[in-house]
Amino acid sequence: MEKCVNMDETVIGMGKLNNDYITVDQYVEYFKKVFIKDIQLDKANAKFEKALNDDTYGRSVIKKDNIIYIKKYDLDDEVKLYKNSVDITFAAKAIIGYLGEEINSFRNISSLIIKRCNVYYIKLIHGKKRFISKDDLELISKKVNEVKEKKCIPKSQFLNMINNTFIGVEFSNLPHRIVVEFIRENNLEFIHRNFIGNFYSNGEFLYPQKTVNKVMEYLLNEYVKKKVKLFNITFEEYLELNKTDFENEYRALEKEDILDFEEP
Repeated sequence: MEKCVNMDETVIGMGKLNNDYITVDQYVEYFKKVFIKDIQLDKANAKFEKALNDDTYGRSVIKKDNIIYIKKYDLDDEVKLYKNSVDITFAAKAIIGYLGEEINSFRNISSLIIKRCNVYYIKLIHGKKRFISKDDLELISKKVNEVKEKKCIPKSQFLNMINNTFIGVEFSNLPHRIVVEFIRENNLEFIHRNFIGNFYSNGEFLYPQKTVNKVMEYLLNEYVKKKVKLFNITFEEYLELNKTDFENEYRALEKEDILDFEEP
């Protein structure tokens, strides 16, 4: 069970300035008792001294008679905020741990979190770290899980699947008229690049497995069977061809070659 310290019990009445402020020594003692990690307590005085020169904290930190004071109620608010927050480093590592390092880099995932969430500092505790709320992390986790459960693949992988399945049909991009319009006209699901659970590299659209299956079926029946002309090979044999065999054993026919196959 997490140990808690009542600020009233530890600092009220102990401040040399008044009941609204505590000294740096009292600040250090407080954090030793509440067990908040990663705070460099041995450098607390130097940190606040520097911040006073930069006016980082406004009236939350003041100095009088060479003694630095921290406003108790502001500190109390930040402790509550801290306990309901996670730093961006933790959030990015959690996403990589779930999706795998091959999805995107730590740096890019951190940048996407910053773009999509309300990011803030908790200056009286960690002056440089950036945080998001635990609620935001929970939402991200839920949406990342949704992407994984739907077995989504990025646009580039979808394009490679099409080109490697239908040998000789080479698209440089997902064809708008053939694929994109089919998806929209049939209300098939796709995931936008700005979706909070999409952390794939290059900001690609994602396509769930159900959508991929529908598109591949459509391409087979409505495009490939009509566009690909076969001679001395069945359609099933064509579908079993791999790209290497196709490139080594087949060539594109010229017009006169095609005429030779036509009946007299």
